[in-house]
Amino acid sequence: MNFDGCKLALTWNNKLLVYKRDANDAIPYPNQWDLPGGGREYNETPEQCVLRELREEFGFELEVADLQKRYQYSLANEKVAYFFICKLKLEQKPSINFGNEGQYWQWIPVAEFTNNKNAISHLAKLVEKYILD
Repeated sequence: MNFDGCKLALTWNNKLLVYKRDANDAIPYPNQWDLPGGGREYNETPEQCVLRELREEFGFELEVADLQKRYQYSLANEKVAYFFICKLKLEQKPSINFGNEGQYWQWIPVAEFTNNKNAISHLAKLVEKYILD
């Protein structure tokens, strides 16, 4: 399976987990709102990739069985990525231990992300398509 990376729309209590990317012009999408996820390492499956990224970025562990939906999408540069959805139950409140990528994180209403001009636009469109529909 050939793909470049993964993103996760993780919701809890009707809110979406997001973080503000670093304000560094050397990275893609500086200072924009992003979702957990990132680039593939070695021969990871999409599930292994997104769960590793969640663990590295937010210190939160999920199992493959927690990932409810998976969609493949194309990036502008013709690379392939996967978009996962995980809707946690209220009693599954995650304990977040934010890593060293990004400025800060927060839980926000889904529509706040999809309507935010500082959200990464292709991710906002995926969230709108697969979560708000």
